[in-house]
Formats: sequence, C-alpha cells, structure tokens
Amino acid sequence: MSSVAFTAEKAPTGGRHAFKAIAVPIHDLPCDTTALDVAAELARTQGAHMHVIQIVALPSPVADTWALMPNPDFTQLCTRIRASASTCAAGAQRKLEASGVAGEIRSLEAVYTEPADLAATAARHCDLAVLARPSHARRDGSTVHGYFAALLMESARPVMVVPADHPVESFRHVLIAWRETRECARALRDALPFLEAAGSVDLLVVDPKATPLETADDVGTTAMQFLVAHGIDAHRIAVASDGRSVGETILDEARQRHADLIVAGGYGHSRFREWAIGGTTRHLFFEATIPVLYSH
Repeated sequence: MSSVAFTAEKAPTGGRHAFKAIAVPIHDLPCDTTALDVAAELARTQGAHMHVIQIVALPSPVADTWALMPNPDFTQLCTRIRASASTCAAGAQRKLEASGVAGEIRSLEAVYTEPADLAATAARHCDLAVLARPSHARRDGSTVHGYFAALLMESARPVMVVPADHPVESFRHVLIAWRETRECARALRDALPFLEAAGSVDLLVVDPKATPLETADDVGTTAMQFLVAHGIDAHRIAVASDGRSVGETILDEARQRHADLIVAGGYGHSRFREWAIGGTTRHLFFEATIPVLYSH
C-alpha cells in the first residue's frame, strides 16, 4: 500500500459548489422515511429545494370483452391505487413540512411507461437524487435497485444511496473509489459540494494499472491535481485487492478509514453484466453500510 498527500490552498470564499435541487423518489416503502430525512438534512446544509417524486404505477387499461368499455374491476383497482398513493403523499407532505425545508410533492402516474424511467425523467431537473436501500426485505431491495439503475443511467444526475438503518450526521471523511474512467471522472466532479465541505478526503486506487496518461505508480495523480485546483486537500492511497473483489476492497478500506461517504463511478460495465455476474456497482449498492454517491 502507498499513500501520498496533496495539499491545496483553500478557496477564500469556502465551498463554491452546492446542490440546489434534490430529488427524492418515494415508493410507499418503510425506507422512504430515511430518504426523506437524509434529503432534508442535505437541503438544510446546501440551501436546497426538495422535489419529492411519487410515481403511481397504474396497470394498462383493460376493456371489457363484450362491451369494449373499461372493465369495472380495473376501474376499482385504479381507484384503490390512487387512494393509497394519496395517503402516502399526505404522509410525505407532513414530513416535509415538519423538516422545515422548502419543497413539494409531485405525483406522476405511470401507465404506458416504466415507473423507474419516469422517475429518472423527473430527476433530470434536479442536481442530485437520494434513495434509501431497505436493510432486510429482498423484494423491496429489488424495487429500489430498479429505480437506482434507471436514475443512474437515465437522469444524467448523481444518485446517493443510503442504507435505511444507517444514521447520517455529516460527511466529514470522504473516500473516492478511483479508476481512470469516464464514470469516475464524472463522480469526482459531481461530488464537489461534499468534497469541499469534508474534513478529510482519500482517493483510493485498487490494483493500479498504467494508463495512457500515467504509469502504474502514478495512477490517480491527475485526479488529485483536479482536487487541488478546487482547493481540496486529499490523500492518494493505492492498495492491492489480494484476492478480494474491487467492491470488497473499497468497503474494507472505507471501514478501516472510518469514511462517512463513498464516491464512485457507477456501471462502468453494462447493466446486464452487472446483473448476470455481479460487479462493483451492484456490490456497493447491496453491501455498503454507509452512503454511496454514484455517477455515470
């Protein structure tokens, strides 16, 4: 393992970047509470507006076989779904008002489109999307993972995933999982509001390999220069995986260094490969015990 420190001159005006609009897709799941709480705290510290996005998944219309008119059972089903969504939205509205931050609830009906894709479209007009990952319910975790994948791939915005049972107080120590990829470069830029406010920043390189810009010993140096240019002090750390997966190595280092937040590029491989054989993004999503900020 090697470690190199980079010292920067702090910008005289402090942090210059901020998230001003935060999207919070809700799914009528217990973990929604965590997502709303974390987003509200971020909104307070960043001076942001919260956009709570409720996607109401309605079935496709079905006509009565003989009369060619809406089936009464279908109409009643839609009525029940809308009523449940209205109750959920009212609860989210009360929580938003109690948080004391500016924001609103927006309910969107998904009929002929995938609910997760509709959420991603709505999140394009924000700076950041926040999701909470259920701790134990496998089915709920799969639902949130579907939203996460769509948001990451289709919204063109960073996505923060927070474990539902993890209390978030502040992000004083940030760990950047670095590779010389487009996704990681995007994550580095997207994370600036958190990096500028952090007390310490580590840039982690796992199993460094030479690139067209850097030798194996220097991988991450150019990224460190980017951080320095933005007034961010950081340490570059290179480690060997030693038989572990990259995801396991990142989480091990985050635990050892008491990181509060991981910053990572998401889906450097295809989503199908991640689903079929696993990958770093999928491992971090399901196994991280601290928040992870992803960019694609």
